[in-house]
Amino acid sequence: MKVIFLDIDGVLNDEEFNETTEYVAPYPSLEWWAEGLDPKKVHLLNGLIRSTDSVVVVSSTWRLGKTVEEMQAILEIGGFDGDIVGMTPIMSDAPRGIEISTWLDHHPEVSKFV
Repeated sequence: MKVIFLDIDGVLNDEEFNETTEYVAPYPSLEWWAEGLDPKKVHLLNGLIRSTDSVVVVSSTWRLGKTVEEMQAILEIGGFDGDIVGMTPIMSDAPRGIEISTWLDHHPEVSKFV
């Protein structure tokens, strides 16, 4: 299995999203989250997934408080047509690389990743 570890902020959106976003308590809708995705960048991700026959594991802070199914829905609303197969574990103050390594340790079926 080939895996793309996906961050979202700065990859599928830009600084403008972060600067103009007001976080709403207790939890914004899936559509609200999807509005923060740049369709052009999502299209590029779709092409990468197709050309490499890869799946996605979400490593972004967007995963906090969400299920894999909710992340799949958010990205699909934004034009995503790939498969999310998981999310890296949330390890409080651990660097993202450690979270990715931990996920990989539990998934020996991964042959390549980026």
